[in-house]
Amino acid sequence: LDDIQLPQSVRLTIQSRLSKLSSQAQDVLRLAAIIGREFNYNTLRLACDIDEDTLIDAIESAVNAQLIREVKPDRISQGNNQQDTFAFEHGLIAMSLQDGISGLRRARLHRRVAEALEKLTPEDYDALAYHFAQAKEIDCAHHYYQKAGERALEVFANREAERSFRSAHELADNDLDRAAHLSGLGEALFRQSRYQESIQAWLDAIAIYQPAANHDEVARQYARAARAAWYAAAPHRGLELCITGMANVPESLETPGVAALMHETARAHFFNSQHTEALALCQKALDMSKRLGLVEVQAETLATMGLLPNQPPELKKQHLTEAVTLAESSGLVAAASRAHLNLGGRLFEMGEFASARAHFMQAYENARKIGNVSWMHDNLLTACEVSLEMGDLPAVEDALGMARQLSVAISNTGQDDFFERKIGATLLRMQGHLQQAAQYIESQSPEILPGGSWKPGALHVLMAEIMVEQAQYSQAAELLEKIVSLSGPPENGEQITPLFILIVAYTRLAKLSMAKNLSPRLHTAFASTIEIGDLLTRWGQGHIAQAEKRWDPAFNAFRTVISSSVNSGRRWHQARATMDLALAYQERGDVEDLDQVRRLLHNALDIFTQIKANGYVEIVQERLSQIAQ
Repeated sequence: LDDIQLPQSVRLTIQSRLSKLSSQAQDVLRLAAIIGREFNYNTLRLACDIDEDTLIDAIESAVNAQLIREVKPDRISQGNNQQDTFAFEHGLIAMSLQDGISGLRRARLHRRVAEALEKLTPEDYDALAYHFAQAKEIDCAHHYYQKAGERALEVFANREAERSFRSAHELADNDLDRAAHLSGLGEALFRQSRYQESIQAWLDAIAIYQPAANHDEVARQYARAARAAWYAAAPHRGLELCITGMANVPESLETPGVAALMHETARAHFFNSQHTEALALCQKALDMSKRLGLVEVQAETLATMGLLPNQPPELKKQHLTEAVTLAESSGLVAAASRAHLNLGGRLFEMGEFASARAHFMQAYENARKIGNVSWMHDNLLTACEVSLEMGDLPAVEDALGMARQLSVAISNTGQDDFFERKIGATLLRMQGHLQQAAQYIESQSPEILPGGSWKPGALHVLMAEIMVEQAQYSQAAELLEKIVSLSGPPENGEQITPLFILIVAYTRLAKLSMAKNLSPRLHTAFASTIEIGDLLTRWGQGHIAQAEKRWDPAFNAFRTVISSSVNSGRRWHQARATMDLALAYQERGDVEDLDQVRRLLHNALDIFTQIKANGYVEIVQERLSQIAQ
């Protein structure tokens, strides 16, 4: 506003109306303009050096001149006993009044307003910081900017916290204060998903804390910087920061910062596939945090231990449940968000879809409280994955729409953007909009086309599924063979879906021996994800039996898939397997099979209609009409 120049015509109009007031009334309005476009009567009265009757006369004359107006209190403010508030009729009036005040006098007026606010509203840190800064009272302004930043972090007002810490940093006159501001600034930036900026702020704080031998803060800043590096998709850098941090604190030291860094180092080891080191450090961090009574570190450590593959499944679930309980009971919103997310992932692996989705949505709600848009976006998409598995396509569509709105505010796209595209493509495919899904994948990921150098991913597998659905079996087999050859080892689960689709493609191409050879490999691939792997293995066996015209084994395999899908709550899979069972009966071609085919297709049609898989509704209706002919 200081750089805005009022047009001469506007200035003259306002001055004309002001000139009708007494000089005392004009002085009162100038002081009111210093307070702001809206001003509280009690603040103005305490800052003024005139008696109350004269002040009221000045206010009434300004109201009559239509320069200010009384702001009617709402029910909430009435209940809080708020005093009378007035507002300038237009912001330009307040600007014009301030323009007429010299620099020295303006600083004096700001000081009077700040002193009045200290008596009336001592916790209005933002206003106090502003007015003391304008009054050139640097120490007081610095003090209140610091308090404003700290309070903004407490209530997750992250942008306000950033502004306050930056202002405090500019006014600080010693390094330790600057380090504290940088620490708070890093947290405010982290919550806004501005990870590289937050890392730099914390490294700058370390550069101050380290020469001062403040080992606790050095450790804490390294821990936070490493966490930000992970969120910035740089797990190797996160581990490097942790190792450097651990090397810069005394080995026997036990402080909150060291406990946090020890856990973060364990977490970094895990995300760099160093699970033995991760477990050992987690146990040390857990023991230290219990000795020091650090609930947040305990919750965070348990949330990590629940991810470690070298822990028994039930123990992992126990760790994660305890992490949620600790974080929630202590009001640790960020730790609770992560604990809910990890517990949801564990339940998802176990096939407990409804519970998993509930935890993912609670993680989203906690991220919303924090104001971290990136976490909100990721947690919504993770909930989408569960909804896809459940066949709850309307829920996916709703959550995906919310995620796409949030993605506009995310600066560090990349992995987040891919996750969103994958969900969008999968939704189209499961809705039965096959051509639209294929076009979407090709437009979003040009490397999907065979040829060239690429690493297989989820979109490639999805394209192969679509090719099989569209009877493009040769193209699908070629793509799938390449995907399987370039995937990770069978035991990590990457090959489950590609192997299943390739079995289906081979049976359609009458390459039965090749399909049968893949079945044992599929069994090996689902060792770590038994529930879905067993379903796909039986489904593949059904296709092989159908191709060999071993009808009873085929029918039994497809019925087992349908029953398993019902039990696990996979409605889309239930409907799709029902279609396959109907096709098997139709292919056998016995006279008495026709009614069975119709009944099964109607069952599939009902489910697809309920879950709004409209493309499959049309496909099934077309098959029914062909049977009728």
